[in-house]
Amino acid sequence: MATEKSFRDIVLHELQLPVEILDTFEGANIDSDRLSRIPRDELEDVLTVAGTIASENIAWNIDEIFRRIVEWRQESGFGIIGFEDVEIVEDWLACDNSEETETNTVEPRDSSAASEQKSTEQITADTEVCRETEPSPKIPDPSIDSKVDSATSAAVPVPTLHRKTTTSDDLPSSLPGTSRAAAAGVRFFSPASTGKENRNFTSDVLVQLLEQTIVGRQLIERAASGPLSSESQRELVDIIAEYHCASGIKATEYVLREYAESITTVFKDETQDTYLVIRGGAKRNPGGKIYNRISNRKQKAAKRKRIEEKHQTETQKQAGKQPVDDPTVKEAEYWLEHNSQPWETTLNKWKDSFPARKPLLMKSNAVEEVLKRFRHYSNEFGFQLVDKDFDLLARGDKNGSRTWDLCLEKLIRFVKRPYKDTFSSDIVEQLASSELDQNSKVCAILILLNNILLPTKVTKTFKPTILSAQEDVIFFAASDAEAIQKVNEYNETVCKLGLKPSPKLVFRGESFKTLTGVFEVHYQNIVYRLDSAVRAIDVLIKFSTVFGLEHSRISRHVWNFVSSYMYKLPVPEEYGSIIKLKRYLSAD
Repeated sequence: MATEKSFRDIVLHELQLPVEILDTFEGANIDSDRLSRIPRDELEDVLTVAGTIASENIAWNIDEIFRRIVEWRQESGFGIIGFEDVEIVEDWLACDNSEETETNTVEPRDSSAASEQKSTEQITADTEVCRETEPSPKIPDPSIDSKVDSATSAAVPVPTLHRKTTTSDDLPSSLPGTSRAAAAGVRFFSPASTGKENRNFTSDVLVQLLEQTIVGRQLIERAASGPLSSESQRELVDIIAEYHCASGIKATEYVLREYAESITTVFKDETQDTYLVIRGGAKRNPGGKIYNRISNRKQKAAKRKRIEEKHQTETQKQAGKQPVDDPTVKEAEYWLEHNSQPWETTLNKWKDSFPARKPLLMKSNAVEEVLKRFRHYSNEFGFQLVDKDFDLLARGDKNGSRTWDLCLEKLIRFVKRPYKDTFSSDIVEQLASSELDQNSKVCAILILLNNILLPTKVTKTFKPTILSAQEDVIFFAASDAEAIQKVNEYNETVCKLGLKPSPKLVFRGESFKTLTGVFEVHYQNIVYRLDSAVRAIDVLIKFSTVFGLEHSRISRHVWNFVSSYMYKLPVPEEYGSIIKLKRYLSAD
């Protein structure tokens, strides 16, 4: 169910809404539970008051957002059953009419003739109106021979019913399923054979469905002897629920009413309120045996799916831990364990040992193990090993750094705009003076992009300012001591926020205007010194990718853009402002 997933996954991946709307939801303390029941008016108030819909970066409207939320509720189970309002019936063996989960008072069958006639007329009118808008039921070709399993073809005496019955040759072809109910003789309809449209489930369709199985035929036989027992009711509802789930249609009130009416038509001693209780008042969902059983099956199917996914994940992890038997790989590992020089040999052995290292790469929880086991990363030229791993992983464009030369001038034109703060305005003036070299221009662009790719909430209680994001994207330091101090302060800050430190850029100089030519990448005790800003950014992106590390959340929009546009790396979420920038750069 959706409650097993993070709220971030629901909004960004299932609803496919931009991050700006996620931030608005979090700011309004909306979680998955509240989202599962939020009305349209409240949703509109939340987004309008926050100004999210009015933002130039958001091209959404309330109706579209609410439509997606409604679809998510239905697909995830919120639209099918309310966990707080409807009790799930697991054990049907002891069920009878007085033990239904719903306690609504229902008028007895022997009430006045006027009330019964009025109710019948209302149901008939509702059915006629709905059928005017629904597609006509598809009539199966009598020439099609629908084969029946030998277990279900046993001769069972069937008494005369209140409606004309149909033989199995007249039934739509269907694929038999396999489940606990199938073992008892239940035959299943696949979505391919039933279609996802409403097929106007009538008493004739119910009879056809029952006649396909031994259990169903036995139920028909019992129809002449009076009301069904609790066990027979369970078997009947189980057959209908199997049919419903296989058909893929939604459990609307109209569909549920058709099921209940068909049952009471075929089984004259059964009452509709046993199988369907219409929702009313504060109740969000209907009740009755049919609805509960359908909901129960859907939940079990979702749980079963999660179990399989977990099993597959664990299997893959175990496969990744299997020892590598290739002699070349083992020899390379042994050499690297005892040597680090000559460096040229290290580079060659590094490539040979990649199969042993690969299962641990791109996993943030394995970074400590990898750095300890392969200590060569800490070498002053360890960035060359990062290059090789990035290339062997085949993730993104290994030559992404070349993109800077192609889009530098367009980026400068894009960020050169009026800003309210003097810090950003001063950078724009410096860009206009043409006195900056390429390293300084790249720094200026990264800093100014935080004005356009605005920072968002890092945690529920902390949202960085534009200035703090500008200071975060690159640290400037005049000495080794200052560089270490700034990195340590950053690490302490993110740890207090409950986050893990990210690799950081530290460029030598007082500011982007006074760079001395030393460009560093810092992570834990690793320090790589590069000869240009673009190369340092290149190593930062590849280092983060190889070890599965997050970029700094304070300036993450900037790094999201650099990673996805310049290196063609997949990113976990899309932002409207970044999409707009990419369109600008891609235009002729």
